[in-house]
Amino acid sequence: MKRVLGIVFMLSILCACISSPSGSGAGPDDVLGNWARGLEGRDLDLLMSAYWPDAEMVIKNPDGPENVFNGIDEIRQQQQTTVIDNPESKISVWLELDEEKINSVTVIRTLTVQVEDFRVINIMTMEKRGRDWKIIQQTIEF
Repeated sequence: MKRVLGIVFMLSILCACISSPSGSGAGPDDVLGNWARGLEGRDLDLLMSAYWPDAEMVIKNPDGPENVFNGIDEIRQQQQTTVIDNPESKISVWLELDEEKINSVTVIRTLTVQVEDFRVINIMTMEKRGRDWKIIQQTIEF
């Protein structure tokens, strides 16, 4: 009986050692999922958890100059004004099928955001730091 318990104990230690540790970091899909759920659910904290503190958001206006928001505080204010403070508009998000992996620490993905009757393309550049991926640049095209 002691031998069986010893084997079970050793197997449980082995399994713990080879399974991924909790807090092993969010992958690009997790980050974009949180971003999309935060946007659709108007959850500003969840939405902002997808960005690195030094992220940049560029909005390319078809009829005017680009708007650039540098850092998490400026992006937060922009998201607050355009998304959170407009609860009457229906928002849905879907991931396009393309993905461009630049290298082991940079991935670019394209998402389409439908707001009422118009679509907005979001080109997300995600960067890996340590074990975590987050958005380092977001380019919005109308």
